[in-house]
Amino acid sequence: MTKKRPSDYMIKGIVNGYTALDNTIMKGVNSGVRGWNWLTGETRADLANKFLTISPILEVAGAYGIPKDTNESISKIFQSVFTGLIWIGMNHFQQNIYLKMDELERKASEQELKDISVLKHKEICKIFGPFEIGSSALLYPFFINPELRYLIPLGLSCNGISCYIMRADYIPPKKNVFRRAGEKLAEIVRDYKKPQLEPSRAIVD
Repeated sequence: MTKKRPSDYMIKGIVNGYTALDNTIMKGVNSGVRGWNWLTGETRADLANKFLTISPILEVAGAYGIPKDTNESISKIFQSVFTGLIWIGMNHFQQNIYLKMDELERKASEQELKDISVLKHKEICKIFGPFEIGSSALLYPFFINPELRYLIPLGLSCNGISCYIMRADYIPPKKNVFRRAGEKLAEIVRDYKKPQLEPSRAIVD
């Protein structure tokens, strides 16, 4: 039997600690997705795609703070537009993947099955979620514009958050809470307006 080195215990401790942290985060994410679905009726993909829509807006604005030797407005505008097109294209591609994931998982859940491609993509999200959020903190010091330096890291964090959201349990879409409440109220009103039939009285001879 091979004797374990102290580094093995350290690595195991780090892995176990990260797993516990990740499980705690996902409990919160699942609660958030359920709350969003209850309020708006939207799925996790709808919520994740909102973060992917916000992300390139922040990143384009933050692109002004990238260069340390570029002060010309035209150059900065060109840079922002160029980087913006790249980010928008990448995020649009990712949004379509998220919608496909939801559709595949919906079909699988109706048959009480698990879709292998969805499970594989969740594993990818498990890597890229913390990576993008972590890299946003690492990139922050390289942007010199004090007003805009936080925007790109914030945009990257939105991408990371979307990965966490797509790892949540699938919940099918439904009507939002206001529409459900309105329909329930209309049903109560209809029941109230129905004519009330008096119970028949027994005739005693």
